[in-house]
Amino acid sequence: YSPFCEKVFWAFDRCKASYGTRTVFQGFFPTTLMEFSASSVPIVVDGGSILKDSKHVFDSLHDEGHSWIYPSPSVRKVERSFGDEFGKSVGRIVYHHLFSTDEGCVLLRRIWKVDVSPLERLLCEPLFPACRWAMLSGMGLPDGLPGFIAAVDEVFAHVSALLDDGRHYICDTPEMTAADITFAALAYPLVLPEEKAAVFVSWG
Repeated sequence: YSPFCEKVFWAFDRCKASYGTRTVFQGFFPTTLMEFSASSVPIVVDGGSILKDSKHVFDSLHDEGHSWIYPSPSVRKVERSFGDEFGKSVGRIVYHHLFSTDEGCVLLRRIWKVDVSPLERLLCEPLFPACRWAMLSGMGLPDGLPGFIAAVDEVFAHVSALLDDGRHYICDTPEMTAADITFAALAYPLVLPEEKAAVFVSWG
């Protein structure tokens, strides 16, 4: 699971584009990245082309005529201002809290078994401790937590200031844009609405 993938799914849904998904157990995540020579997800395979970044996917959809994504240069600027640091900081905060409790680890095991192969489900339990250690080390947790929280707080404060005048969308546009989808998709793991329980997990 990655909120950066969710960001692409939401854009595809808004564009009414058909797509399939491939779910990979977290323990096999590095080998999947190696398969496509990618540094992160999402990885979108479209015919003979491979897009390895959600920003590239948005650019491609816009070039195909979906002008709502970037109706103006200012929208692109705001969307890019959220950046990878924001999304990754959100993910690290969530993983910190899930990895820190027995209940959180149970939830992660459940999440990692959704829509994966029988072999991956079988390996989830024995590999979980190693995955936990590797992910905490790789994400700089818990030492980096204050910095991640500060990065998230800065973006939330910026978006709150933009919405303070009563606008419905971040860039004061008549409909949603890439800025709205990017912020919502990257931020929602901190909110965990009931509507997304089937995708990730919900507090509801």
